[in-house]
Amino acid sequence: MWSSPLSFEIVTEIRLARNCLASFSYHDRRRLLRRIVEALDAIHDHAAASGLISDPAGIDRVIISTSQSIGQIAQLTDNEFRVVIEEFDTLFRKLSQTVLEHAPPISIAVH
Repeated sequence: MWSSPLSFEIVTEIRLARNCLASFSYHDRRRLLRRIVEALDAIHDHAAASGLISDPAGIDRVIISTSQSIGQIAQLTDNEFRVVIEEFDTLFRKLSQTVLEHAPPISIAVH
């Protein structure tokens, strides 16, 4: 399965970054943004393969624009960067919820 673990992992990274943003270097920010793009790619691939999204254009645009702007986003002020990563946090939670809502039910056999 795709990975709610991946999604939970990136959300945890985002939240940790938000809490210690003042100590984050430009390179730390770039690394976090690359991880965000990787996680979005994984979610996109899973959702497209499983038919959860019929038109992936929206998430494609987010992936492309974020990838192309990593350097610029990493240079934002702490407050601006915090807003950006909070938006990604919200996006990941919504994507995870959507995927989990459409996941097949888990059956547990009791013997």
